[in-house]
Amino acid sequence: MAGERPEARETRPEGCLRGGHGVCKCGHGLGKLRLPDTVEAGVTESGFEKLPITLRHAEAAAGLPPYHHDPFDRMLVAQARDEDLVLVTHDRRLEHYDVPILWT
Repeated sequence: MAGERPEARETRPEGCLRGGHGVCKCGHGLGKLRLPDTVEAGVTESGFEKLPITLRHAEAAAGLPPYHHDPFDRMLVAQARDEDLVLVTHDRRLEHYDVPILWT
């Protein structure tokens, strides 16, 4: 992002919605994310906020059309829609949902 320090860019957990801790932890464990010390420290240092999964989010994810079958991605879509957030992804299967997307 413009004006960012390079070291801040390297540790930013891309693909997370205000934290998306479970997704960040999975990505970190698979070697897809570089985070300092712990996932929580990386999320906090990057300026993200935690976004708990609520029953409303779960119901919204369950009600989504079956364009994408990955439950984690469906939850991110549901949260983005419910919380008026932008989803950050490179997964083109999510473009069918009515949610703002920042493509990576």
